[in-house]
Amino acid sequence: MLLVADSWGVFGTEGIPIDQILKPGVINVFDVSRLRATEAWSVRNLLVAILARDIYQKRVIARKQEELAKMGEIELEERFPMVWLIVDESHNFVSSEEITVSTGPLLTIVKQGREPGVSFVPMTQMPNKLHPEVIAQTDLVISHRLTAKSDIDALHAVMQTYMREDLWKAIEAMPKWRGAAVVLDDNSERLYTIQVRPRLSWHAGEAAIAVT
Repeated sequence: MLLVADSWGVFGTEGIPIDQILKPGVINVFDVSRLRATEAWSVRNLLVAILARDIYQKRVIARKQEELAKMGEIELEERFPMVWLIVDESHNFVSSEEITVSTGPLLTIVKQGREPGVSFVPMTQMPNKLHPEVIAQTDLVISHRLTAKSDIDALHAVMQTYMREDLWKAIEAMPKWRGAAVVLDDNSERLYTIQVRPRLSWHAGEAAIAVT
């Protein structure tokens, strides 16, 4: 089993402290797409769990230090930044269908991350597969066109009752061109229609085009 773990290529004799990875004003991308993901306790879920746990714990400590610094009790020499944790295909890491090793750490951020300064941004094409706690705690949604009733129902769980009819109307009236989306802002209790510019990076998810 240890030989199998060694083949994952994620362990070493010396670890990298999280505060050496996350710096103010810097975007870090962790690509776990090529790691094994055959079960809920897979390597990629483990890595996401470790990152989420360490980021949250570090920010809890940093928040206390910031409060002490404001009161003049200490002088901050270095500050661990507030973090936006953006997880693509997030239904794989905090799912409504199964408990994974990353479920607990991510739900901790979802429910308790605001006070220490950790924000969670889940990205998914299947909102109905997201854990109900994630849906319930969401206060801002950007949604492209949805067709599956289960996905639309998941968005309804975010909105207040008086806005649900407006959501149906907004989705039905959404333009069919690429990039059209609706923004659901639960704080201001409003819906917006927006146009997102085309993605300029390479990806393998282009729609098939027949050439004759």
